[in-house]
Amino acid sequence: MKKSHPENEFLKYLSSEEQEQFLDEVLIALARSKESGNFTIVDDCIEEWEEIAELNSIPNFKKNVWKRFNRLKEAGIIN
Repeated sequence: MKKSHPENEFLKYLSSEEQEQFLDEVLIALARSKESGNFTIVDDCIEEWEEIAELNSIPNFKKNVWKRFNRLKEAGIIN
């Protein structure tokens, strides 16, 4: 599935911490891909991070999710 973000543009939607985590995971995926000869591992890793970036690009998404989570927690619905 083709993502709406052009190549590498999705990185701007990741925090500095997420960018570091992305790079760590890509390096692991590259090593596993080299060992197995299966490039799909790298593709899947990048695709997952594109999806995270897509959610991050929605204004106030993270803030609203945490707000709802905390309401559910206060109501005793979740721990």
